[in-house]
Amino acid sequence: MVEEQAQNKVLLAAIILAVVCLILAISSGIAASKNKIALQREMAFRMETEEKLAGINSKSTTLESELKASQEQLTQTKTALDQEKLSSEALKTELEKLTRLKEQLEKDLKEALFSMPAPAAKK
Repeated sequence: MVEEQAQNKVLLAAIILAVVCLILAISSGIAASKNKIALQREMAFRMETEEKLAGINSKSTTLESELKASQEQLTQTKTALDQEKLSSEALKTELEKLTRLKEQLEKDLKEALFSMPAPAAKK
C-alpha cells in the first residue's frame, strides 16, 4: 500500500507536471501566434512606408531637376536682361551724343545765317 501511495503521488505529480507543460505549450503557441500577427502587421507597415518614401524620393528628384532647370532659365534671363540693359545704355549714350551734335549744328546754322549779309533787294 505504501508503494501504491508513492506511485499515486508520483503519478499525480507527473499529471500535474504534464498539465503545467500543456498549459505552457498552449500559452507559448498563443503568444507566438500574436507575435507572428504583429510581425506581419509591422512588415506590411514598413513596406507601405518604403513605397511612400520611394514615391517621395522620385518626386524630390523631379522637383530638384525642375528647380535646376528653372535656375538655369533664370540665369539665362538675367544674362539677356543685362545685355539688353547694356544695349539700352549704349543707345541712350548715342542718343545723347546725337542730341548734342544736333544742338551744336542748329547753333552753328543760326550763327551762319545771322553772319551772312542780307541779299540785296531786286530792282
